[in-house]
Amino acid sequence: MFERNLNGLQKERRNLVNSDDEDLYGQTVLINGEEFKPNIPARQNPMNIEKLNTERQKREDEGSQHIMKRNFDVLEFEERLWANNRIPYVIKEYTFGANLATAKSLIQAAIKEIQESSCVQWVPRKDERFYVKFEGKEHEGCSATVGFYTFGNGQSINIAKGCLEIESVLHEMYHTMGANHEIQRLDRSDYLTVLWNKIHYSKYPQYSVRKGTRDRYPYDYHSVMHYRLSTFPLYSGQNTIKLRDPELNYLVTIPKKGLSFLDVAEINDAYQCTESCAIQCQNGGFPIKPLSGSCKCKCPSGLKGDYCEQVEKSASCGEILNLKTDVETYVRIQNYDQSSDCTWVFKGAPGTRIRIILFHLNLPQDQNNVCQHWLEFRDYHIGTPGKK
Repeated sequence: MFERNLNGLQKERRNLVNSDDEDLYGQTVLINGEEFKPNIPARQNPMNIEKLNTERQKREDEGSQHIMKRNFDVLEFEERLWANNRIPYVIKEYTFGANLATAKSLIQAAIKEIQESSCVQWVPRKDERFYVKFEGKEHEGCSATVGFYTFGNGQSINIAKGCLEIESVLHEMYHTMGANHEIQRLDRSDYLTVLWNKIHYSKYPQYSVRKGTRDRYPYDYHSVMHYRLSTFPLYSGQNTIKLRDPELNYLVTIPKKGLSFLDVAEINDAYQCTESCAIQCQNGGFPIKPLSGSCKCKCPSGLKGDYCEQVEKSASCGEILNLKTDVETYVRIQNYDQSSDCTWVFKGAPGTRIRIILFHLNLPQDQNNVCQHWLEFRDYHIGTPGKK
């Protein structure tokens, strides 16, 4: 979710600090570690805010409906992007202490992933006036500003001990590139309910809807920018959001090993990486242009080919099937090679729904009684993990 300003043209970067932007200074990700959980002041009674936040959710739902009716056009906004798609950075090594080696490894891994997936370049700072500084101050947890700011002494990405995992590092770097939390989308009430009375009051800004947030892509529960079900609770163990479709909870809770499929699409779009690309991708794929490379298709896992026109298959399984309305299609697997991935893509006519019935499944265990086989159904988005 990329932040945009309310003037339609790309202009000289400026300090964007005002009353509406104050909450951008502390954008954070859930921190793994007791020492980072917020303290609850004794005077704070969570029941006193329940009525207020019920009304807040009601207004938010109404606002979302209004926005959808008036066909909100995100193109009138300007992104908080870095000039020339280039982000200078330094690592304040002394702030990481004994965690320096781990931090540097994660930062480099995150940079590699971003640059292999887009045209955004993170470069060691030389004498640039505006830059990013990676710090490891324990009292600042995981935090970053959203997008480009004209801070003369550099803008911070803080990666404390509890943030030393690739998901957290990518999350904060993605903030710095201009992205908000997925949960701050204008249309978020179509997908989830924020349980305001369960959230620590100091973290309300992390859940506020951002009026300049781009909503071009399907809602991405699996984004590195999406909070877990219980991020920043008032009391430990409480959920702070409730998905409209609880069967999709797994997309929020499963570990995120890197940028999601739709994260990559969004970065390439926001930074106009593929503006000159003429390639036409199929089956849910989209063009990307890595920093050092030419235009190519980013395919959902299980698909391959120059245009995502082929499926991963072995000699006996895998196919793209165009289904006919009200006609049953049978898929049988007699056997398949060890360590094979077999992918089927079922396509139906627009406006129809596809029903899958599993008649028989025999998944043998290995000599250690471990099942090495599974079926995965992707019924939310072809590029996101499915139910197994």
